[in-house]
Amino acid sequence: MIRCFKFLVCTLAISIIVAEYNPPPFVRGRPRKGLVNHWLYTEDAAIKCDPANGDTTEDKYLVLNETINQYVDHFGSDNKTMWKQRYQYNSKFFDPKNGTVFLMLGGESPIFPGGQKWILCEDITMMKWAQEFGAAAFQLEHRFYGPSEYTPFGNQNTENLKYFTIDQALADIKEFINQMNQKYFANVPKPIWITFGGSYPGSLSAWFRETYPEMTAGAVSTSSAVNLFVDYYGYAVNTEKIFREINNTCADNVKTAFTDIINRVYSGAAERRQLVTDFNLCDNFTETAITKAAQFFLQNLYGYFQGYTQYTGDNRDNTSRYCVSVEIACGIMNNASEPDLTKRLINVLNHYDQCVGSTGCRTNSYADFISYSRNSSSKDGEALSNRGWLWQTCTELGYYQTTDGGNGGMFGSSVPLECTNLVLGTKVVFPNGSHDPWQSLGYTKADNQRDIDAFLINGTAHCADMYAPSANDKASLVDARKRIHNHLAKWINDAQISRTQGSASSTIFCGLFAIRNGLFELIGFGANRFPRSVSDCHRVYKAERAKNVMRFFILLLAFIAVALAQFPGGHNNAGGLGEKITEDNPPETQAAEGISINEGSGEDDSNSVDQVRTAIFHSADQVHAAAAGAAAARRK
Repeated sequence: MIRCFKFLVCTLAISIIVAEYNPPPFVRGRPRKGLVNHWLYTEDAAIKCDPANGDTTEDKYLVLNETINQYVDHFGSDNKTMWKQRYQYNSKFFDPKNGTVFLMLGGESPIFPGGQKWILCEDITMMKWAQEFGAAAFQLEHRFYGPSEYTPFGNQNTENLKYFTIDQALADIKEFINQMNQKYFANVPKPIWITFGGSYPGSLSAWFRETYPEMTAGAVSTSSAVNLFVDYYGYAVNTEKIFREINNTCADNVKTAFTDIINRVYSGAAERRQLVTDFNLCDNFTETAITKAAQFFLQNLYGYFQGYTQYTGDNRDNTSRYCVSVEIACGIMNNASEPDLTKRLINVLNHYDQCVGSTGCRTNSYADFISYSRNSSSKDGEALSNRGWLWQTCTELGYYQTTDGGNGGMFGSSVPLECTNLVLGTKVVFPNGSHDPWQSLGYTKADNQRDIDAFLINGTAHCADMYAPSANDKASLVDARKRIHNHLAKWINDAQISRTQGSASSTIFCGLFAIRNGLFELIGFGANRFPRSVSDCHRVYKAERAKNVMRFFILLLAFIAVALAQFPGGHNNAGGLGEKITEDNPPETQAAEGISINEGSGEDDSNSVDQVRTAIFHSADQVHAAAAGAAAARRK
């Protein structure tokens, strides 16, 4: 798989985690508990689906904590160490006749507790479509993002993290699909898999489609940052753009407040001590490393505005519906009853913490954050997920939400002019929100020839199309879901047609097998050396295409030879093929596929049947000899 950047490994040493440490609200674009899971205060509670939009699937249809064995290293011949990867399964709507399966890809957080909403709540968009299309629904946890018992080697020390790569994660998905096909869909001729994902899992969905196109019929890649960029100062630019679009005065007030705070940070120790009091910080600034300490403080302030922007207006939960949005933040920043803009900004932070259930003082120790991130064997799934995300962004993804552009904007940045196109696959849809700060890293160029659709959903934020529909949805969001739905319908229909009809060459080839079956019925030769039915033949033809091209021509030549033997000298022979049914040629002598052979009588007829038998035996032997030779050549 093509990648934009490969970086030096970030070495994180082992140490003791800081007790009761509460990480910043956002770390490199990742909020607490992950990009598309519930907020902190609902994450650890029982999931309650919205009864106004749909039901909660009954337990009898659910598998919420099952595992499969996976190789730690899919590509190394010597390392056969296994680990247990966790998945969830909802079979409620599955129709074996359709054979459709939806797979929600897990991302940078555990799938349980909290993440099971994606297959448990029937109001979730994917689950509504599962009901309509008769699809089974799975969710797969990402390697190294589950708790320690579901993590390779049980910890994230640096030596083990070398197996924490995108390529390994994609191979996990392939193996998962193969195992699920055997376990749950053994009687389905060819299950039709479609992958779903939002944010980083959305990128995985697109990359999996590109890397293993034979495994799926299509992919939905929502709000995915597939255009990798190290110094992604575009996030800050988009955040400012969104604020200005909603309320320009608000953006000016935020800029003025940040300018004042930055000046105070660098105005001496006394001013920094006052900031500790004003912002209710847990820790004083580390005066011996003031540059790092100041950056960490300002980064955490910026993280609050990431939280307001990234999910603004999403129907994610009550927090994003009613409590955290750019409009609400601007209402506080424009409240003239408080003349001090810095105090208004502090009120914006206080409101956010109340909405997400965060209490107490605010983290301000860079050293404590490093210690928290160094713990490679924590039992805290959030701590391991945070460490894993640091590793991935450091070694493969980038995604650093910096303010390095220096163009004097609200957060001082500029949008990158070019991004690398990583999407080489087919049948992928890329919805992105116009109010999503990640949008500049999304894929935006539609390609009808490759069945790739990419579009912005006006007025929506991160992963908006994935959540449950609501009466307050913008028309653009309603239309976007219809657009994605139409792609699903087409992909599923195309896959069903392909499954039942096969390719043109497969059809011709299998037609000859139908004739062959008729001959075998007549002469009493067992048909077990080839697929018996036409549908079986299509399946074998697709699985062994190269071998079957040889089989096609060998069979064709064999039947031509038989026909010539039956018509020596070009005149009709009483033992010829395809004659009408007569009293000497009763229906019971016909083959099952409808091909008739006149039995005739006498020695010539017996010789004709012998010729048929010999030719077919010979052609079969040629096929197997050719296949064995090809296999031997490949081994060399």
